[in-house]
Amino acid sequence: MAMPEATVAICKCKETHKTYGVRFEKTAPGHWKYTWAFPMKEAAARREGYEGTTIDGAIETDAGYPGCPYCGTSMGCREGSAAL
Repeated sequence: MAMPEATVAICKCKETHKTYGVRFEKTAPGHWKYTWAFPMKEAAARREGYEGTTIDGAIETDAGYPGCPYCGTSMGCREGSAAL
């Protein structure tokens, strides 16, 4: 079985303003889901190249998404049809 296409984008907590990474998985052409979030320092995000990630298409939250690692909200990144 092939691994799904996935990427990591950087988000900022709306309450603490801390940086965290969010894993997005492509579920169909033009459709992505947030699947996982993890704390990440800005310097590490730059080193990994995550700050330049763009995602084009419909974006939604996976049922198992744990939310922001700092405040727990599942709305840390934009949802809907967008380019992150």
